[in-house]
Amino acid sequence: MKENLRLPILFFSLLMLSMACKKNDINSGCEEAFPAVAGFSIKEKVGNSYFIADTVFRQNSIVFETTQPYDSISWKIGNDPRTFDTSILKFNFNGILGTIDIILNAKAVPNQRCFSGDNRVYSGKKSLTIVEEFDKSSLTISPMVGRYKGGFIEIPNDTFSVTINYFDSSKYNPSFTGTKNFYWISNIPKNYQDLTSLEASYPELRNGMRPIMGYKGLEFGNLGDGKKGEGRAELKHDTLLIYYSNALTGRNTFIGKRQ
Repeated sequence: MKENLRLPILFFSLLMLSMACKKNDINSGCEEAFPAVAGFSIKEKVGNSYFIADTVFRQNSIVFETTQPYDSISWKIGNDPRTFDTSILKFNFNGILGTIDIILNAKAVPNQRCFSGDNRVYSGKKSLTIVEEFDKSSLTISPMVGRYKGGFIEIPNDTFSVTINYFDSSKYNPSFTGTKNFYWISNIPKNYQDLTSLEASYPELRNGMRPIMGYKGLEFGNLGDGKKGEGRAELKHDTLLIYYSNALTGRNTFIGKRQ
């Protein structure tokens, strides 16, 4: 009697094992697969640099870029009646202040082997805040303003402070500073000093230079100037990162904490 029971049990076990193997074959390679989404990044163009951003100065160009290829793309930018169909979209918000929605609708060939219910239509949305850099009636001061103590990671024992200031006074001559209200980055490189007539006219500016500003990123200097060098900086929480280059001393990275 026991022998008769063993055959059905053995057959059932082999059948279940076969079904499990087929299921594993079907789903093989899907363990690390993810369903497609409408993914994109928002970057603020500052000089020759691009910074990931959710808040930007309206004077700067903004770049929207998809994070993966799609068969078709449609962007909707705030209340703009137009739609755009390129994977990289450059946009200007000269006449807009406030928070708007950026919507990406996309289509792509789905991975139906791993995601049989995928309908190949995807949508993604992010909010972007546009603020004013110069107009005093509506401007927003960059959160980068402050004093940061740190050093180049290549020279960890040599600490110094870098400051980013916002100046606003009728005393400033735009022929020197560009506008009467402006940003200024000082002491990068360490002990930098302007030896032109700017030092005599405005002593508070002698240790720095005017950067090209983004809301949380900036660019400054000139690589061809061996004393000044050039750099790009970005603020991450309370930490300032400066990627600095000098034709004479090479490349260095400054990391400083807000004081």
